[in-house]
Formats: sequence, C-alpha cells, structure tokens
Amino acid sequence: MASTARGMWTAIRSMSTKRLRKPNRNPLMKIVLLENIPSLGEKGAVTEVKRGYGRNFLIPQGKALYLNRDTRAFVNPEAKSAAEMQALVPDEVAKMAKIERHINKKLVELHRNKSKTFEVTPDAISVACKHQLWLEVPKERIEIVNPITKHGLHYANIHLAPDRVASLQIDVMPV
Repeated sequence: MASTARGMWTAIRSMSTKRLRKPNRNPLMKIVLLENIPSLGEKGAVTEVKRGYGRNFLIPQGKALYLNRDTRAFVNPEAKSAAEMQALVPDEVAKMAKIERHINKKLVELHRNKSKTFEVTPDAISVACKHQLWLEVPKERIEIVNPITKHGLHYANIHLAPDRVASLQIDVMPV
C-alpha cells in the first residue's frame, strides 16, 4: 500500500509542476545587417530572419546586430523605402527652401563665458538662428563638423534635403 501511495503522490506532484508551453507565434526576429549578404540585403538594411539563424549564425559571426534603439544608428537611409524618403510634406519643403535662401553664409553670434568650459550644441545654434535670423531651423538638421569648444569663428552645415546642404558661420564670442 505504501508503494502505491508514494506512486500516487509522485504522479500528482508531476502533474502540478508540469508547465504548459506557449506555441512560438513569432519565429522571426529583426536584425540590422553589418555586411552585404546576397540572400538578405545590403549593409545597414533591416531584415527579418528566423531566430535560430540570427542568434546562432549571423550575430556571433559579426554579420548582424539585434535591432533596438542603440543599433538604429546603423540603419541605412537608402534602405528605407523610396516613397518614405521622397514624401517630404510640401510645407516642410517650402520651409527648407526659405532657410536655403536666407541662411547661406550668414553669421550667427553666440556668447559664452570665457572662464568656463563649454560646447556649442545644435540646439543652441537652432535657438540662435530663431532669435537672430528669425528662421526656425530644426536641430536635427544641424551638423557641427568639428566640436565647438573654443571662442572664434566656426562653421556648421544645415542639411536641407538629402542632396542639399547650406553652410552657416558661427562666431563664439567671450563674455
């Protein structure tokens, strides 16, 4: 009788601890390619592959990275759809044309404390353009070629379109 009772409790215990597994409803994962792979795409493209192929082959060999916030920087703008890149809102196109007409080779003055260390950011340049030139330049479109950490004359590029760039002079003056 003891052996039957023990067997019964073992069967009950194994039934209660048995977990139900959910089926794998999404067997694909998104990755960013670091190399040109003929069957998947070009460098910088975002593709979906089976999890095993991505985890066991592509990522360990350094051919791809998991797609997350940090790796979105590797995404190629050319890899996006052409319609998405060409679909600039007409209002934004007019705004960029106005900036191109008025900002090319203009001078913006920024005042920074002489005794403290500083760095001029695209946000500060955008605010200075708004106050001094009366133009709203999106800070995402401002590219500082060399970090601006000293007083004097510096240059920044403003990307108006994928093929158009305007140049802006920045004079950092001591206070």
